[in-house]
Amino acid sequence: MVQELAAVQIVLSTAVGSGESAAMKEAIDQARGLIANQITSLRHLIVEMRPFGLAPALETLCRRTGETFGLETELHIGAEWSRLGDELSPEAQAHIYRIVQEAVNNAVEHAQASPP
Repeated sequence: MVQELAAVQIVLSTAVGSGESAAMKEAIDQARGLIANQITSLRHLIVEMRPFGLAPALETLCRRTGETFGLETELHIGAEWSRLGDELSPEAQAHIYRIVQEAVNNAVEHAQASPP
């Protein structure tokens, strides 16, 4: 999420620096697309995490990824997970979710998986 927002900033800064209206229009269109992707990602994250919490959200992420790419997925969470999940701030839980999401996406990419 932060990476795409940083990309928006770079795209817009570069376009403004060029001073060309065509480059600025293209940059604005590209930035709008990146922002739309982030809004969609945030909505999915909010739906998945509330009101169930981080563990069910991660289970849903793994299950959906497995279903989408025809992969067998398995999530292992430590025995103290329920206690730890309750002690984490919502922001920390969101960060953990995004880290696991990135790891799952990398695993799918490196496995060269594609939807059936």
